[in-house]
Amino acid sequence: MTFSSEQIQRARELARERRKHGAIQRLLIDEFNFRPAQCRALLMTALADEKAA
Repeated sequence: MTFSSEQIQRARELARERRKHGAIQRLLIDEFNFRPAQCRALLMTALADEKAA
């Protein structure tokens, strides 16, 4: 699954705000019209990329 840099950046911003995972997922569903599995994949991608940097 591939995500745009905008989507990855937004997921990182939400994670940095230290929101609960469920709240982040709901915001991503609303913002990008994702399904829950897509949200989890996006968050895992965003956080893995951030740790690698």
